[in-house]
Amino acid sequence: MSVSKTVKETWGRELFCVKSVPAFYDSGAAQVILTISGGPVLIEAIIEYNDTVMTNATTTEVFVGAIAMQTGTLSIQGAADTFVVSPLSCAAAVAKVAAALVAPLPSILAIAASRTGIVSAPATINVTFTAPAMEAANRYSLIVLYRKLLRDSLIS
Repeated sequence: MSVSKTVKETWGRELFCVKSVPAFYDSGAAQVILTISGGPVLIEAIIEYNDTVMTNATTTEVFVGAIAMQTGTLSIQGAADTFVVSPLSCAAAVAKVAAALVAPLPSILAIAASRTGIVSAPATINVTFTAPAMEAANRYSLIVLYRKLLRDSLIS
């Protein structure tokens, strides 16, 4: 097999990871956290990450495009380095599990509902933060694990 053919066949199998810049987000309208561009991607995990202590019981709801990745909202309140794993439930039928230091990926609830990944065309990944608002000193980021379906596919 030629080197160029090997490279072409390998890039689609690589698992990419992107993390948004840690930031404070106000409650209210959906916030664009990341953008999918260049072609479709297979998203294998969306992880909400507390870069600092999350003081208030702020709740979140994650969307890829206009599609909710869970049913309802869940508080992200917790210690620094805790996270919430999205169940990637396009039917919005699976709830998120509370902030933790260790969690299965995909979540057990997602596996039970046969949700182990989603395919998305170019779109935005949005998060709606619900009152009470984050404290100004709190920092939140989103981590996404994905595979490119086309060479130029990207999440940034």
